[in-house]
Amino acid sequence: MNINNLDIGQKVKVLKIEGRGAEKRLFEIGIMEGAELQLITRHPFKGPLVIKVGNANVALGRSIADKVKVEAV
Repeated sequence: MNINNLDIGQKVKVLKIEGRGAEKRLFEIGIMEGAELQLITRHPFKGPLVIKVGNANVALGRSIADKVKVEAV
């Protein structure tokens, strides 16, 4: 499962990030293997997803969110 498949409010733990470039970029905003995330909202018309990471909310494009493999907490 990846972040694009989550329901709003669902909490998950990151298992793996595919792609070296994506891994580095996501690490800079606190998304790494073992991190816990929560989907806050999904913007319409293929817009970004808003994810809660720690105490911060970050927006992720759907293409990069597709590279983050997660499991339910």
